[in-house]
Amino acid sequence: MSNSFKSISNFLNDHKKSCSIGKSLVDSGLYWAHTPNQPGGLPETLEEHLQLVQTYFEKIVQKHHLDQIIDNLISEYLKEKNLHSQELGNWIKQLFAHTILYHDHGKMNENFQKARMKNPAFKEKQNSENGIDTQHSTLSSFIFLNHKLSEAANEFTGKEQQCAFVIAILFSYPIYRHHSFHLKDDYWQKIINESKRSDQLKVYLELFNHIKHNDKVFNFIKQLEHAKKRNMFREYETSFALYQLIRLIFSILTASDYLATNEFSSGFPIDDLGTLDSSRVNALYEKVTQDKWIDKNKIKRNFNKKTYDELLSLDLSKKPKEKSGENLNLLRQQMAIEAIRNIKKH
Repeated sequence: MSNSFKSISNFLNDHKKSCSIGKSLVDSGLYWAHTPNQPGGLPETLEEHLQLVQTYFEKIVQKHHLDQIIDNLISEYLKEKNLHSQELGNWIKQLFAHTILYHDHGKMNENFQKARMKNPAFKEKQNSENGIDTQHSTLSSFIFLNHKLSEAANEFTGKEQQCAFVIAILFSYPIYRHHSFHLKDDYWQKIINESKRSDQLKVYLELFNHIKHNDKVFNFIKQLEHAKKRNMFREYETSFALYQLIRLIFSILTASDYLATNEFSSGFPIDDLGTLDSSRVNALYEKVTQDKWIDKNKIKRNFNKKTYDELLSLDLSKKPKEKSGENLNLLRQQMAIEAIRNIKKH
């Protein structure tokens, strides 16, 4: 099996043409993602926000050359599980992309639109029975799981289907957490607890027109707790490569969402995504090793210059014994020089 799958850009283009929220959600133009950022301004529709998230997602992948990294992690995972399917590998990579593209689908929650967005189209609408009040992350994960497990049920059988189910379930966790500071270790507890709301959230699936509702998949989600207790997922859930994929999804999702939201709020796109080219690296190295001052106003002295000046000559065997500010600085210098020498050596 090749470890080179379709590019993220290909999957994003396919999604835009066939199953973007503008094409799949009935009356998608009614839903807002963000309220106007100034009096008299226009709101940002859910479709506009997700398109902007997709734009930043693609920029991040291209700027940081992540396609090959994602491919390698997927290939490593499939090799661990003795699954040699190019089709499954491509589906997992598409799932990776769709996890980010589905993260805000739950903003279709009429309670969210009415209370949080003050959307006049939902002034007279409310669902007091959905069990999530104005939340949107739980509904986003629920929609994602139903759609993607239905796909897996149609496209795969046997071990490949079981593997696809496990990955879709675990990929749903970053969606739950995309407004949090970090992922936690409670992923199974969170996913299982939220799956118990399925009957209350089922009504939202009827508003999508590109995937037919699958009763078997729906009932499977409702019974996740029992499936977990029967160890149905054990064979495919344990993998460092899979863990890295989930962490990477969370990082890209939170970054893309933040950058897209910032652009709408400020009106200014962000082009610098923090990448360092060789000229910038050389300029930083020159400043750290040669300049006497760290800041432009020449207030903060650059103690790194002394470290680099004595990089080859300082004797690391002579450790200071007495407590003093001068000896503390010498210890810091020795530690820095030892670290730099070892980095250069290895």
